[in-house]
Amino acid sequence: MSRRIDQVNALLGAELGRVMVRLTPTTTVVTITEVQTSSDLAHATVWVSVLPDSDAVWNELNKQLPELQAGLAGRIELKRTPKLQLKRDQSGESVDRINTLLGKSS
Repeated sequence: MSRRIDQVNALLGAELGRVMVRLTPTTTVVTITEVQTSSDLAHATVWVSVLPDSDAVWNELNKQLPELQAGLAGRIELKRTPKLQLKRDQSGESVDRINTLLGKSS
């Protein structure tokens, strides 16, 4: 991956985090764990961890995607703002499951 794409990924993650803070309820913790932007900057996949994790929270986040896209466009200076796609990051759940299994086997 190029240095430029790495910089864009970091910028998108930071700015999306700021936009999401304003759009999510105070009872929800949203963490952007990774951003993967295409080489032409047309698309970006945003891996998001949400606590509490529920389908209702995810549905709400996806409903707010146009607002996230607009908020991001107003905060960054790129030739084009990548079209966002949100994906659920479940790595934390995997870690919890592994820890539970290891705890049971000890």
